[in-house]
Amino acid sequence: MNNRIYIQKKTWTRSKLFFSLFFIFHLSFFIYNLHPQAHDIERGDSSAAALYVQWAENAIEEGRWEQALVVLERGQDYANVSSDLSYMLAITRIHLEKPRGEIISALRQALATNRWNKYIPEQAQLLEAEQLIAVKSYQEALNILANINPGPETSRLRMLALRFSQRNNDFLRFTLETLNRFPRATEPIKIFLDYLKVEETRGNLPSQTEIQILDLIMNRLPVLIEDDADLAWITAPFMRDTREAARLVSAYRAEAISRAVQPVPASIPVALNLGVIPDHTALEELFSIENMENGLDIGLLDDVWDLLRNEGARDLFRAYLGNYTGIITMDTNYDGIPEARAEYQNSMLISYSFNENQDRLPELIIHFRAGIPHYAEIAQPGILLLWERYPSVAFAELDGERFIPRPLDFHFAPIQFRNLTSRPVLDQDTDNIGILFPERAMTAALTRRVLVANAYMVERPSREFEGAIEVIELNQSIPISAREYIDGRLISETDFLRGRPISQRVDLDLDGRLETYRRFRRFPLTEDNVLPPPDILLDYLRDFEYAESDWLGDGTLEIQYF
Repeated sequence: MNNRIYIQKKTWTRSKLFFSLFFIFHLSFFIYNLHPQAHDIERGDSSAAALYVQWAENAIEEGRWEQALVVLERGQDYANVSSDLSYMLAITRIHLEKPRGEIISALRQALATNRWNKYIPEQAQLLEAEQLIAVKSYQEALNILANINPGPETSRLRMLALRFSQRNNDFLRFTLETLNRFPRATEPIKIFLDYLKVEETRGNLPSQTEIQILDLIMNRLPVLIEDDADLAWITAPFMRDTREAARLVSAYRAEAISRAVQPVPASIPVALNLGVIPDHTALEELFSIENMENGLDIGLLDDVWDLLRNEGARDLFRAYLGNYTGIITMDTNYDGIPEARAEYQNSMLISYSFNENQDRLPELIIHFRAGIPHYAEIAQPGILLLWERYPSVAFAELDGERFIPRPLDFHFAPIQFRNLTSRPVLDQDTDNIGILFPERAMTAALTRRVLVANAYMVERPSREFEGAIEVIELNQSIPISAREYIDGRLISETDFLRGRPISQRVDLDLDGRLETYRRFRRFPLTEDNVLPPPDILLDYLRDFEYAESDWLGDGTLEIQYF
């Protein structure tokens, strides 16, 4: 019996050892194929850089973009000998929607190295210009495009940069030039018609040049629409013959449905306005699962709401919104990249972010609890803010300091709300009250000085005792006392006079007694006997004149002068 047990244990042990070795072997083989080995390549070797590029391309072909990113970031040791390496890194970051600053940095590294194998510098320049346009650096993009040979892509990007830099005359002139140089290109047409739509929304009548360009597009439409079916619904709002417009939109929708493809969401208001589809069809398409997963633009929601023909359709719209789970975005400058993004769960707000320069690093992120703002992350200067009851601030944290205002005393309201169905938030007649969308409100920037000015207490790490907390009490933003605690035990008390420290009692040996008395040197006030700003007073100097210590508690003082 014992022998049988021994044999079983021995067999199990060998089996375990075998599988362990088998796993380690295959793991090592995988790592070998994914990453270069130090003994095979040397730093600065262009052949090593080419290997990294090849590995990344193989991973991308198999859809393993994250692994490609790991390989390319490891390969940045060789970025000084291969432009392809940094270019591929930029491509991967674009696909994975990484911050645009990282993408631009990789492209500039590729152009600065200027050692190309598979790719060419013009590709990197075009990508850099595109990213610069996305982050609203239009003049920088134009400067880059000026040094690239004219082509359809160069012209497309130049049109975008001119359009959004508000250089309308240059934009229209270059649009006409582009349409004549590339008469079969459809992207310039889309850019121009989108511009014209926004101008009409703003109440601007078309100029003579705009009418000339529009007529040119309409004359070519019968041929161009065969190459790009989207032109049917894009040009329809500008057609004088509404029957022909409706026919083209109907044909576009029929062709899309025949291919089991859902019509573009932006085409829904066009079809609805022309009577091509009824209200309920428009709403079914608008609130399809696919659209909700991708996110709905608030401008699109507004357009559909305004076109609904009866109250029954509006009630259905409210019902869809009343159970909405997904994303709603806002594109404030109509460039196709939303600055604001709100996430909902069953019509309840979960989070909101705002990214003014569109670099994918939001300046403001707000998290909600039960649909009410709970706390915010403010990128500059790096503030974490908690509301006790919006917009009343419970506290704010910055650089390790916590600023605590009096209850309901300090208000900060970076957003305001609008109801997407233009019905009051609390409607007693129906359960479907619509949905609230946050919009940026004009507020003063939060700075450390503002936080100090509105605080009655500041908590921060002790500058003298590791692991201790200093609690400073303020009166009208002027320090009046400071206490330091470690594990809840008082170890220091500092008194202030007119915002300046005068004396301190401190437990230097941490035995529970404040055995040391310190006297601060007096520093002069600023000119005209005016106190410094609150944040300057808060950062008081620990400049002592002398200290008296009763180490034994027997009344014998040890005096030290500084």
